[in-house]
Amino acid sequence: MKNGGAHAPVDAIRPIVEQRPWRLAEFLLKQDARHVHRLGSDLIQATPGRGSLVVNAVAALKMALSYLCRKIHGEPLHRLSGSALQDRVAVYSR
Repeated sequence: MKNGGAHAPVDAIRPIVEQRPWRLAEFLLKQDARHVHRLGSDLIQATPGRGSLVVNAVAALKMALSYLCRKIHGEPLHRLSGSALQDRVAVYSR
């Protein structure tokens, strides 16, 4: 863990997304991808044994859905999620 975040390798998350008992990707079929936050909550509720890898898998899917929506609609993420919280974002580099 670094800076309060978590990192799970793709090899650990892929089975949660694609295989039983979770099959999170299958859950998303025929869903409206514009409802990213609701789908994320639904995914968490639908998963047995909500361990940290499941939470990481759901977060990865939510990021992918957000990116997909942004690409489809050609809108910035803040417009898709409702509104911007601030006008500018400070950028830091090391």
